[in-house]
Amino acid sequence: KNVNPLIECLKRGRLSQAARCMHNALQPVAEQMNSEVTQLRKIFNSESIFGHMMSGSGSAYFGICATQRQARRMACRLQDSQMGMAFVAQSGP
Repeated sequence: KNVNPLIECLKRGRLSQAARCMHNALQPVAEQMNSEVTQLRKIFNSESIFGHMMSGSGSAYFGICATQRQARRMACRLQDSQMGMAFVAQSGP
């Protein structure tokens, strides 16, 4: 799949459009094999963030949040779920 539309959306700060460009064909298979991936998807689905998904073959799960406050809240929720470590990263200036 061509990632250029995703990159362009991220460069322009169009986060909701960027989320619609995200795709990971391995995620449905990973969810069948590992219930933790499904749990993470459900946790992220319960928040109103732009988008989320498993990275690559599942070494991490990430979401695109509207604000740093929302990202910190999401990280706290993930830490409380005791499903591993959660980090907040910010791009741009």
